[in-house]
Amino acid sequence: MKGLTSSNAVVLRELGVQTTLGIKELRQFGVSGYQLRTRYSRVLKGVYVPGRSVSPVKDHRGKELFVLDAVERARAYHLANPRAVIAGFGALALAKMKYFVDEQPTLALTKSPRDDKLFFPALNLDTPGNRLHTRQARWGTPSGKLWRPDCTNPELHAVRPMVACAQVIAALESGDERAVVPWDIPAFLEPWGKEIRQIQILDATLRTQPIRRRRVDKVVEQIAGSCDEKLFRWVWERADAGSESPPESLMRIQLRGILKENGYDYLTQVAIVSGDRVVTVVDALLVHTTRLRLVEEIPNPKSWSEAYPCRILKVPDKGKVGGGGQGIVALMFDGSHHLSNEQKNRDSEISAVLLGAGIPVLRVTMAMLKIGGRVPARVEKLL
Repeated sequence: MKGLTSSNAVVLRELGVQTTLGIKELRQFGVSGYQLRTRYSRVLKGVYVPGRSVSPVKDHRGKELFVLDAVERARAYHLANPRAVIAGFGALALAKMKYFVDEQPTLALTKSPRDDKLFFPALNLDTPGNRLHTRQARWGTPSGKLWRPDCTNPELHAVRPMVACAQVIAALESGDERAVVPWDIPAFLEPWGKEIRQIQILDATLRTQPIRRRRVDKVVEQIAGSCDEKLFRWVWERADAGSESPPESLMRIQLRGILKENGYDYLTQVAIVSGDRVVTVVDALLVHTTRLRLVEEIPNPKSWSEAYPCRILKVPDKGKVGGGGQGIVALMFDGSHHLSNEQKNRDSEISAVLLGAGIPVLRVTMAMLKIGGRVPARVEKLL
C-alpha cells in the first residue's frame, strides 16, 4: 500500500507474558481436576488463570473496572475461540494503545450469531471492561484488513489498527454501547461529546501507527466497510498524532476557535533547541502565521509514532527569539507526574529558558481543562 510502511502500517510487538491458559495446555502440564478447581479461576469456558481468588482492578474512586487488561482478554477469547478475529478496542490494545482500552468491552468477529458474555462469570462483574461482545462476520474478514499482532501467539488474528479505530468511530456515531462505552470528558463539552471522543480515539490510534505520509485516501481504502467515509474524513481532518494523550486532544479542541480567529496555528510536539541542546519538547506551540518561518519542519519524518518531534524552534542562548518572541506561545500539559519536586525543578528551568527567549508559557492542568472557557481565556491573554 503506497504511503504506508511495507507491513501496511503495523509492527509486530512483544506484548508480554501471557497469563491465560487453555484447558488442553493445563492437561498437558498434568493439572488435575482438583488442582483446576482449587488453584485456578475460570475466565471463559476452557480458559483459566492461575490463582483461586481474582480481584477486579479499581479506579481512584474505588469503582471496580476489570480483572484482566484488554490484551489478556483478547488472548483469553482467542483460546476459547481460535477462529475469532479481535476487533474494536481489543484490536487497538493489541496495537499497544495505552488509553481507553482496558475499560472498554472486548469485541470479536465470529461466524456465529452475536452474543454477550462476561469474563470470570463466577464474579458476575458486569462492567464494560469485563464484557465480551461478539458479532457475526459470516463471510469472514478480508485478509487485507487483518494482522497477527502477538509475537508469542502467532495464530491470534485481529483487524488492523486503523480498521479497529474506524469501528470505534462508527460505534460512537451510532451509540452502540455494546462495542464502545463513552468515556468521561468535561461536562461542558458533553453537547459535542460524540465528535470529541471520535477525535480523541483517532489521535490516540495515530500515535501507534508508523504512517509515513498523511494519505487519507489510502487509509479510507483500508477501512472501507467499517465506517462511513464522509464521517471518517471529517474526523481525520481534525486529528493530530502529536497530541500524546486524551487531555492534550481536549486542549487542542478547546483552542481551535480562538486560534483561527486570531490567525494562529497549533503546532504539536515542537523541540526547543538552544545551541546544541534540546531544552524540551513542548506539547504545543501556538504560532502566528507571520512567524511560522521560525519553526523548522523535519522533512519526510520516518513515522508519526517514532519521529516526533518533527518540528524545531531554535532559541538563542541570550536574548529573544527573532522578532522578540511575539506571536509565539508555548503550551505544556502538566499531568500528575509533574507534582514531584524533581519535575517541578525541571519545569521551572524550562519555563525560564522560554521566558528568557520572549516566549510566554502556559502550563495547563486537567482541572483547568474541566472548567469551560478557562484555557481559551488564559491563552487569549497571551496571544
